[in-house]
Parts: sequence; C-alpha cells; structure tokens
Amino acid sequence: MTTRRARSKETCLVIGGTGRCGAPLVESLLEKGYRVRVMTRDPHQHRATRLASRGAELVKGNLLDRTSLSSAFAGIARACLITTPAYGYAAEMEGAFRFLKEAEAARPDIVVFQSVLYAETTILHCWTKGEIEEALKSTSLPHTVLRPAIFFRALNSLLESTGKLVAVPIRTDIQVPWIGTDDVGRSLAEVMDQISGNGAGNALHTAQMSLKEAQEIIRLERGVAPCLKFAPVALEEEVRTQLEPDRADEFRSKYPDSSSDYFAPINQVSVTCDLLEISRKYPVTLTDPRDFLKARCAWQRAVIDMLGDSRGSQEF
Repeated sequence: MTTRRARSKETCLVIGGTGRCGAPLVESLLEKGYRVRVMTRDPHQHRATRLASRGAELVKGNLLDRTSLSSAFAGIARACLITTPAYGYAAEMEGAFRFLKEAEAARPDIVVFQSVLYAETTILHCWTKGEIEEALKSTSLPHTVLRPAIFFRALNSLLESTGKLVAVPIRTDIQVPWIGTDDVGRSLAEVMDQISGNGAGNALHTAQMSLKEAQEIIRLERGVAPCLKFAPVALEEEVRTQLEPDRADEFRSKYPDSSSDYFAPINQVSVTCDLLEISRKYPVTLTDPRDFLKARCAWQRAVIDMLGDSRGSQEF
C-alpha cells in the first residue's frame, strides 16, 4: 500500500483542476499528501489562486498547446483528465487526444478520466466523452474511467423559477440519477489513490429522483413550486448547430437510426445501479439529491429574509 510519506514524493497532474469537480479533487489529493500540479488557462482566476494557496502547483497552458502540455507532464506519477466542451466539441476531443499522446510518452502509474454516465449515446457532450473513452482504451496506459450522473446544478432552473412555467427536456416522471460535483471530485481522488487502473467505466450517482418529485420537494419547502412542462429537444437541430460539418457527418453515420429526441437516452431508460457497490468503491459520503434540494430551499429562504431577494441564485 502507498504510504502518506511515499505519496508526498508523488506528483499528480490534474487537467480541469479549477472546475466544479476538479477543485474538490485537487483539495482531496492535497489532503491525502500528494503534490498536485494543475494546468490552467488563467493562473490568476479565483479558483486557481485558492488552490495555489492550499499548496497546488499551477502551470499556465491548455491541452492544445503542446509545449505547456509536455511541461505539465514532467515528473508526474498520476494524472486525471476532466474535459469540457466550453471551447467546442472538436476542441474538447482534440485536446483529450493530445493529452493521451503525452501520457503515453510520460507513462504515469495511472490515468483517470472523468467521463459521463451516458457516454457513447446521442447526447452530444456524452458522445464526445465516449469517443475519448475509446481512445483511452486503445492505449496501453493503466487507467480507470469514472462516469458520474447528472449534476445537481441542473436542478437550479427549477429552484430559480418557483411559481413559473419551466420547459424541461427530461420527462418529469422518469427516475433520474444525480450526483454532486464535490462528491465527484472526492471520488476521483479515491480512484487516483489506487495503485493501478482497472480499465473499467465505473458509474457514480446517489439515489435517483424524478423531476416531479423534485417539484414536490420545492413546493413543500418553499410553499410554491415551478410548473413543469416536458419539451423535447430536437436532436438534429443540436447536431446541426453544435457540431462542425465533418463531426456532424461522423455523428450521423454512427447513429443513423437515432431518436429525434436529443435526451432519448435518459427519457427512454431508467438507470439502475448497485448503490452499495458504489459506496464500497468510493468511501466518501455522497449527498442525496433530496437533501441538496432542501438545503438550497433553506438557503433561498434565508436570502429572502435577509435581503428581500426572491431569486436566491447561486452556482452549484
């Protein structure tokens, strides 16, 4: 077993370390005794400086800059990749492929990739994660893939629209798997703390909850709830507007018979998972989505009482 003293001599590289999942990952690794290097586009942003104040090493750069990426890999023992489509799906995949190329040259003990629960489906940001998973599997790198479910922050539109009509792209009656971003970060740290990767795609979520149940919790906690209306999103419109032409053609050829509903993978199938097995794999306390909603409602009430602000908005 790796001791804390040995860990202090190991450096972990975290790509995406200033994000909602990445920041708690970095903090957890530091608590475990690792040295942590974070590559970031802006070392002066608030989340980056906060991590630096806690002991993280910041390296300015991005996945599409080969020089900064090679520098970030120097002397690292473990690496975690968290990608984002913020700069486009093509850039996300290209950056990930370059990361894997550098990783094969650096040969870390383990590579951990944060994918998504619905990887390799027609939801675009899930499809790209699936493509990156396939590329990772084709390497000889010891690796593990973590597939978190839908983040709690997707519930913010309900919390911020009490008493209003809200169009939702997910059926209100279907059981949806949820996870908090802090819980994802801490779970990623547990995976990185393993000696070697198992090459598996590991699901991660807490209890399931339908949007209808979420609506009822908000009504009980706030006295008023949003009115939910199921409004499917057209898949082809998303493909046409979000993907470059060559990527769009690649997507259509891979899924020629896909549903017209963009969120069909969620709306047509309820996910089942052994929560006891999840708790064994990731010895962290996972927040229940119902507790999250109740806490957010309490926070909003406090804001209203103190400021008279009915919005009570905050990022999660």
